[in-house]
Parts: sequence; structure tokens; C-alpha cells
Amino acid sequence: MNLEEIFHNIVILNRGEKGWDELVPEKLPWIHTFSAKPLLAILSAANETCATIIIENEYVDVDYLDSYTNYYATLFADYPSKCYRLHFFASRLTYEDLRDLSPHQEHYFGFCILRPTLSFQMSRSVLRPFHEGNGFFYTLCKAQFEVNLAGSRLFVTGAPYIQQDTNVSVCAQASIWMASLYMHKRFEAPRLFPSQINELIRRCLSLGSVREGLNPLQVVIALREMGYEPHYFPRLQGEPPFSMAKLIYGYAESEIPVILALKTPHGGHAVMVVGHDFKVRDDLKDAWDSNLNWIDNFYINDDAQGPYLKLGIENVASGPGGSGYSVKENVVGAIKRFS
Repeated sequence: MNLEEIFHNIVILNRGEKGWDELVPEKLPWIHTFSAKPLLAILSAANETCATIIIENEYVDVDYLDSYTNYYATLFADYPSKCYRLHFFASRLTYEDLRDLSPHQEHYFGFCILRPTLSFQMSRSVLRPFHEGNGFFYTLCKAQFEVNLAGSRLFVTGAPYIQQDTNVSVCAQASIWMASLYMHKRFEAPRLFPSQINELIRRCLSLGSVREGLNPLQVVIALREMGYEPHYFPRLQGEPPFSMAKLIYGYAESEIPVILALKTPHGGHAVMVVGHDFKVRDDLKDAWDSNLNWIDNFYINDDAQGPYLKLGIENVASGPGGSGYSVKENVVGAIKRFS
């Protein structure tokens, strides 16, 4: 048997070779364009940075399997129980390299898992930022994750990401999941799966369904039920314009997960802060009055748009990598502290 037959569940795509240009949602039968914005953002960044993308077929993802067992398997529709897992490398790989991937550790960007659902497909994913190497991007709420690929152990350090599937979870649960998985890996807090988070929420809030979302106070109650000690900071009438941004900065610098409640044209939305940028200033003598003078954006994991997006301190962070939100105009809710 040749190596392609041995690793029959693995597909290797190299830049410039057959299949690379086909790696867009419109051309892949197992990626649906509806709600594919996070995946599009990741593939776009990978296209600029990576030399190889490895696709694992029929991957068993513990978080999707939890949702499958407790929800999808109970439906009349026939949903598969296995996922696809994509791995991103800056180095060029062949099937021969699968014998031992350790020499490529420094070139490994991480993975994203795709559910076999009709939409909202991104499941548990951990990537190191593709653009972090410029020195002006600081991921603070990050942890190291171990990955087994073709029998080789790889490691990636990043902020966990997941997309709501609208059936088992919505944006609040997705943000809670991201924060709790970070706390599990970083500080050995309990590992919570989607169905466990939903059950705790239903039990403490007496909700029959969590599909309509949670308000900030309900998120606080749910987090307390999970064993955390959240701190809630609502925006107050007449408060200084950047007081909320100063709070976010302090918690982020302490590597404490921050969940923000945002006001959007479509209603409330929850995201997790994972870091901030840094801007070079020439007028150093005047810049020490506030730490906010050194940054333009926080970085957030937004289940609706993707990981590591900009959240503007003052102006709306639009354009490439921008979330379209700003702290000054859009944050209306809560900061959560986990201890």
C-alpha cells in the first residue's frame, strides 16, 4: 500500500497544486455558504499565509458528538456523527511528511473543525492568529492545545473558537463555551460541553429553550451556576466615554476572559475579548495618562463573524479583520470575571 492509501482519510492541499484554488465554500460540497462568514475569513487568511492545508475526513469531535447525541440524533433527519478537521501549515507538506510531523511544529497554525450540519458549521477550533507576527497583536486569553494528526503530536497556542449552531446554542452559549474552554486549559477549571452548558442554563433560569438567547444578567446567573464568579459592569448613563474600554483593558491584561454584550442592528449579541493591538506613538511623554492611548482596537472572537476580529476603541472597526462594532458606540452590557 502507498501512503495515500494508508492515510486514506486525509487530503493534502498545497498552494499552487490541484485542489488549492477549489478550497472556497462555493466549490466544496460539504461547506454551505449560508452563515459561512467565519470560515471564509479563515480560508482567506490561510490563502495568504499557508502553504499547505490538510483535511481530515470522518473526524470525531467531542463537542459536536455531545450535540449530536443530545439533539441531532433525536431528529427525523439523518445527520452524520463525524466532522471534517482542517489543519493549516506555513510549510509545504507531502504524504511522506505524515510519518512524522514534528519538524513542522513551528509552521503549524492550528485547526478548525466543521460540523456536517446544513449551516453554522464551525465547531471547536483553535488557531494562532495568522497576522500575529507583526508584533502589534497581543493575544492574551490563550492556552496551549495538543493535537494528534496522523499519529504525530502537535501543539497550538490560541484562543478557542466555536460558532453557534442555532439549534443547541446561540451567541451567548458560544461565548460562554469559548471562555470556559480557555479557563479549563489555562487554569484547570471543569470542562463543560454544549449540552451541559444548556442544561445548567435551563435549570437555573427555568427556560424550556435557550434558542432565543440570554440577556447579560442571565449570563451572569448561568456562570455562577457553573462555579465561576462573574463581575457584571453595565454601561451607566452619563459615564465617561472610555470607562468601559478601561475595564476591558484591565481584565484582558490580567488574562481574564471578558464577555461583552453588544448592541447591533439585529439585536443583542455576545462576543469574547481575547486581546488588543498596540500602536507606536511619537509623543511618548503625553501618552502615559491612559493605557488606551497605546491601543486602537481590542480583538474579539465573534461566533457570527470569526476569530481575532477588531473591536474599535472609538471608531467602528470596519474593513479587513474588522467586526463592525466599537466599544464607544456599541457595548451596552457586561464584563464577566472568572476566578
